Amino acid sequence: MSRDLLPVVRWLGAIVICLIQMGAAGAETRALVVGINEYRQTKLKGAVNDAELIAKVLREAGVRDLTLLLEADANRDRLVDGLERLAARSNAGDLVIVSFAGHGRSEPWGASHPADVSEGELREIFLLYDYLVVPTGRQASLEDQRRSGEQFTGREMQDWIRKIERKGARSIFVADTCHGGGLSREPAVPDVTRLPGRLWRDARPDAQPHTSPFRQTDPAKRLAHFRELPHFSLLAAVEADKVVHEIRLGGRTGEVHGALSWAFAEAVAGHADADRDGQIRRSELFHYLRGRVAALTQSLQTPALEPSEQISGADPDFIAIDLARDLPGFKTQAQVVAPQADLARRVMQGRGASAISDSTDTMEIAIVPSEANAPPPRLKADPGLRLTLAPASTSADLLWSPQRSMLFNGQGDLLAQRVGESDIPDVARRQKAAARLADIAASRPWPLRLTGGQRVLRQAELVSFDARNWGDRTRNIWRYLLLEIGPFGEVRLLAPDPAEANSEKLSAEHVFPEFEVDAPFGLSTVVIIVAPASLKALATALEGIDGTRAPAAAVDLIALHLPPEGRIGLLDLYSAPMGIAR
Repeated sequence: MSRDLLPVVRWLGAIVICLIQMGAAGAETRALVVGINEYRQTKLKGAVNDAELIAKVLREAGVRDLTLLLEADANRDRLVDGLERLAARSNAGDLVIVSFAGHGRSEPWGASHPADVSEGELREIFLLYDYLVVPTGRQASLEDQRRSGEQFTGREMQDWIRKIERKGARSIFVADTCHGGGLSREPAVPDVTRLPGRLWRDARPDAQPHTSPFRQTDPAKRLAHFRELPHFSLLAAVEADKVVHEIRLGGRTGEVHGALSWAFAEAVAGHADADRDGQIRRSELFHYLRGRVAALTQSLQTPALEPSEQISGADPDFIAIDLARDLPGFKTQAQVVAPQADLARRVMQGRGASAISDSTDTMEIAIVPSEANAPPPRLKADPGLRLTLAPASTSADLLWSPQRSMLFNGQGDLLAQRVGESDIPDVARRQKAAARLADIAASRPWPLRLTGGQRVLRQAELVSFDARNWGDRTRNIWRYLLLEIGPFGEVRLLAPDPAEANSEKLSAEHVFPEFEVDAPFGLSTVVIIVAPASLKALATALEGIDGTRAPAAAVDLIALHLPPEGRIGLLDLYSAPMGIAR
């Protein structure tokens, strides 16, 4: 190259860099948010709440370019128009968020299909407001044909994401629908009406099971898709072959939501920024959502987050959200780390409703409906808990089966077995303490998984826990404590063994030794606490209640002794004795 041209090249290069910086500085966050409850054939309760919550949090964060489609407005014409406008407006450096809360289903590809799939391979479908499944054997009218087209496929969404990608924008798609499901707890109360699941229940004989959006059975295919979309992050509510159940946050007084939407709203409010550097990396976002959804659903639901660390070539350090640039409304750390209860309180007050109750001393209990004629439990006065009786027909916090000596939550999931009347307050206190611990852990998550996948654990089974943090960029030497809060609130210190020198250090590849499943059976929470400083003061304090039913004291001690840099991982497990009937 001629030396005479070097100044020109440098000048052009400076202009290009300046233009890139100007584009990044002027980047915007754009959003399309969809929520549908009132389907004609099968209805939901929390999808509109999800959409309104996400829209509210984004607007509070300074997002101006936001389209909200609810109920009848969420039709195919408006959705396509919204995506088209979104893609047209997107520029380099923008963050584009698309969220969909509603029903999902799947169906097999026919003879006409994309080159990278095979006939019979399942494709995912998001169902719009007026969707209709034409019954088998019925001649489809023109109206039937129109309504059967009120859907949107995962492949179509992928094509729109690709258009946004070509503009140089980052994108996040939140799919809070059924494309997979959760742990089946057994036994459950059959006559308790659960909140709806977000799976379209297709009664046709040729109906196919559902699947997760953009998921392919061949990992090479999945990687090929995400190589084309390096700035894209997929947040799906559940893993393949599972079902999303809506949940009621805050007990009887709380609103119905999808756990993923709620956790995503917390994440974009700054909770997912684990290292507090103002940037939410993909690994931080994924780890936060995985742990938070598990905590909100008591591990009934595990989200499918892509591209995951299992896909070779995925970039865990990709910056999914830059808080200062993408969400300028959140400017202070106080706003970023606002506790979950405050978010719930603001949501309900914004609707003119009473604030969500975060009381630690009040719960309602009722007899399960099938045993409504049984005498109510005799509850002794307890200074630490106000447990009141409710009619069997109401939706209480706890449901007791005196015939089977079992205690259930208000949705019919089993909490504890072999429960006597005197044990009921202990289980209630455990539930309150676990909910409080989940709130404390919300802004400082650490991954904790059951090796071999989430499942019902059987008596005498050997289990181990995986505490590897793929997204840890701190280079700290972490110290840890592992403990369990059992079904009746009993506190058990699991690790480290105080007799082993330096055993409190957590390695980067840490999988804990095996533990044997034993009584008592029901729902328990395994807790890992990690910190770069010594945790001996906390360990010594917890040793004083080791083996006792003291869940509230355990949470108090964790809150008191947890260092500012400390993290908490939670894993809810359900155990049962051998031979229990389904």
